[in-house]
Amino acid sequence: CIPTDAEIEEWFFKITNPEYQWAFGILATYGIRPSEINKLEFEKMPVLICRGTKSDKSDRIIYPYPEKWVELFDLANPKFKEKRSGAKQINVYFLRHGIPFTPYALRDRWAIRTMELGLDIKLRADELGHTVQVHAEEYLRWINDEQHAIAFEKIRQRSNTPITSKDSRDQ
Repeated sequence: CIPTDAEIEEWFFKITNPEYQWAFGILATYGIRPSEINKLEFEKMPVLICRGTKSDKSDRIIYPYPEKWVELFDLANPKFKEKRSGAKQINVYFLRHGIPFTPYALRDRWAIRTMELGLDIKLRADELGHTVQVHAEEYLRWINDEQHAIAFEKIRQRSNTPITSKDSRDQ
């Protein structure tokens, strides 16, 4: 199950452990993998750098979507201290505390949210650390008619052009 943004905010404030609350917020806002939580650099906040394991070329820049969560969730002040098995510990925390979705569902929601906002698929793939092909295969299956309609409406508002069913040449 993939949470809505309202459910993400609701669950964030239900989490009482500051380390896991912060980890939850970072996962939701930046779409990172739980295993990447200890590979983040915060010098350019609100933009993060996720250090790759292969080389400097595998480092990636990640932007917050939505940016308001950086302040709302106090993400500029890292609180997660688990160094070894951060991903495993986060998964266990979600299970033990009845969070009704997985840490990866926050990543899935990030992918859907950024599509709804109109972020180019290449940029979404780059920020998630994928090729466009992998991104399309993994995340486009979550796009339904509702997300398509949201994206269309945002594009329509941005272009400020009303879409009508009647062709203007017919008038």
